[in-house]
Amino acid sequence: MSRCRLFEKDGYLQEQVNPDLWPTVDDSRLSEIEKNRYVNRRDAIVMYFKRVDMKEIQRSTQISPQNLRRLVKRCIDLDENGVVWGFRALIPYKKVKSYRLDVLKEDRNESRKTGEFNLLLETHPDIKDLITDLYLGTHRRTLEPAMKPLNIHKKFIEQCRNKEIPLSQYPFNTKNMGRKALQRFLNRIAYLHFGEGNRRYGQDAKTRAKHTGEGEQNHPSTLHPYQKVQFDAHRIDGFFIVDLVTPEGDLVSVTLDRFWILTLIDVATRIVFGYSISLSKEYSASDVMICFRNSVIPHEKIQITIDGMKYSELGGFPSEVYPQNTSWAVWDVICFDNAKSHLANLVKDRLKNLIGCATNLGPVALPMRRGIIERFFKTLEETGFHRLPNTTGSNPDDPRRKNPEKNAIRYHMTFEHLKQLIDVMISDYNGTPHGGIYHQSPLELLG
Repeated sequence: MSRCRLFEKDGYLQEQVNPDLWPTVDDSRLSEIEKNRYVNRRDAIVMYFKRVDMKEIQRSTQISPQNLRRLVKRCIDLDENGVVWGFRALIPYKKVKSYRLDVLKEDRNESRKTGEFNLLLETHPDIKDLITDLYLGTHRRTLEPAMKPLNIHKKFIEQCRNKEIPLSQYPFNTKNMGRKALQRFLNRIAYLHFGEGNRRYGQDAKTRAKHTGEGEQNHPSTLHPYQKVQFDAHRIDGFFIVDLVTPEGDLVSVTLDRFWILTLIDVATRIVFGYSISLSKEYSASDVMICFRNSVIPHEKIQITIDGMKYSELGGFPSEVYPQNTSWAVWDVICFDNAKSHLANLVKDRLKNLIGCATNLGPVALPMRRGIIERFFKTLEETGFHRLPNTTGSNPDDPRRKNPEKNAIRYHMTFEHLKQLIDVMISDYNGTPHGGIYHQSPLELLG
């Protein structure tokens, strides 16, 4: 061939000239017309890098050599993050370069202000630094903990006046004085500085963003049941009655509002292996071990005494539905937080010597690292406890909170009712389709 191929020139990185290393595209998300156009371009690019003759490529894909070289240049360019565009550049109407205003262009439309804001920041980089510092709260440009975009815009206009920019030029010659463009620029800053930008919403938001939203996360895939489980406890939002017998032999009803449910859930299948209930104000290491014991030994259904309530035929616990494979089964890794009862020597010793599993203590103040069990507790509350007349709601101002203590006494909602309710809800949960596992039920996925 007379002409040298683009990828044969010097100065390109290996990932630029090797389509096997390019980012791919999910073409199923494109419309039928856009998909056909994209596939046609992709086939032409692949043939080009396989050194197929340009005329043959044109006969097969109807893409001219001139257009093909343009597409190749788009593909081997690097984006703003230094990653080769690859097949992404072949998506119809995809922009691979940001717009730059050419003030010397003869056919320029003076009424359009597209690109004026970026040109202003390029001309006055100190204004760009000021806006970035005000938004991120760096370099002590302001004492406000989180300056609002409206106030940043005021500082922006003030700085433009200090630069003695004429009133006939941008941003003074626009209706909103560049406020919309500034807002888009602030959104871009929030995207590029995700961790620092979330500091505007508090230190807790910054910590969560740092550990879950940036960089390469250490979340290895869990593929098999019993490979990894998550454990936690949750306070039940409701009042219940406990019947006690006094030393004199009298039966006394005491209202308690501090029940805990301790649960063990499988990460791969979302199935709940077992649970336990604690009546103490704070659950102990013994309560934790009772939950582990209930998760290992075969489960037996509770006799239901509540009128109208029954177990779902599709639900159940693993040891009930698959007794040959799951009875007395144990797990490989258990994840829990740094609660005192979890760190007790009793728990460590039993997990190591009896269960034989590894423990994974998650980072402090990051419950999202155990998001599966946290989401299960929310499901349990929203579909169960918060629908009861004795619920305390999720907070003191929750409208569902209507005299929970009086209702518990009025309807005589006892601790025995609570045990039956929890057993039925967890059993039904195991047989309910779950969106996180492609709308299969945990029992179906386990089987």
